[in-house]
Amino acid sequence: MGMAPQRAPGSRLTTLDRVRPGTEVRVVAIADPAVRQQALRLGIGPGTRLTCNVNTRWGPVVVRSGARELAFGRPLARLVVVAMEGG
Repeated sequence: MGMAPQRAPGSRLTTLDRVRPGTEVRVVAIADPAVRQQALRLGIGPGTRLTCNVNTRWGPVVVRSGARELAFGRPLARLVVVAMEGG
């Protein structure tokens, strides 16, 4: 078992599949080791800031990281723990 994700005071944890379009988040943890390894190859890891561009009920979750846009299938997006800062 891994350690509990660290979060900043006032942040709210959720998973990437639940983030609304336009929301900025920071990656806290990726639950599955294989998914974490693949995400790291794409430059996504703990501390990475993402902006959700598209999140429909059934399709992939499309996020922006810097100048890149990436799509996560819903099963993978459920494994990415993110913090929504503030509020």
